Amino acid sequence: MKSCSLASLVIAALVAATHAQTGQPPASAPPVYRGTSIQASFHRQPQRTLHTLTLQFGSDEDRAFTVDYEFEYPGTRVTKPAVVDEVITEEIAAGVETRMSTSFGGDWTPSPFPIRLTRRTAYTRSMPVDYFTTLVQSPVVRERVLGVELAFNDLQLRMLRSQTVDQWNR
Repeated sequence: MKSCSLASLVIAALVAATHAQTGQPPASAPPVYRGTSIQASFHRQPQRTLHTLTLQFGSDEDRAFTVDYEFEYPGTRVTKPAVVDEVITEEIAAGVETRMSTSFGGDWTPSPFPIRLTRRTAYTRSMPVDYFTTLVQSPVVRERVLGVELAFNDLQLRMLRSQTVDQWNR
C-alpha cells in the first residue's frame, strides 16, 4: 500500500516539475463561433465600386461576430484588387486579446498583417490579395481573434471564392 502511495507521489512530483519547467499553463481552447451566413453587396459610384461580402458567426439567434471582406474596384467591372480589408465586428470587452492567427486546415500561423481598431467595435486588417486567395481556396479556415475562434463553413468559403477569385480569373 505504501509503495503505491509513494509511486503516486513521485508521479505527481514529476508532473508538477515538468509543468513548472515549461512556465506555461495548459492551453485551453477558446470559444468557437461557427459561420452561419454570408451576403454580398455592391455600392457603385461613378469612379469606383465597393464590393462587400459579409459573413456572420455565432448562432442563428445570437450573431456574435460579423466579418466583412471589402474590395474596391475602379469603375464598375469586377477586377482583382491589390488589397483586401477584413473588418471584424463585435462588442469588444476591455482587455481582450487582439493578436490574430489563421489556420488553413493545419497549424496556426500568426497574422503577418497588423490588426487595428477602426471603429468602436470593429478591427480591420488589410491583406494582400494573394493571402486572401490562399484563405478562400483552403478547404478549412479558422481564425483566432479577440479571444475566440471563428470557424468558416463550407458555404461561406465557396461563396467567398465564387464572388471574388473565380471572377477575377475570368
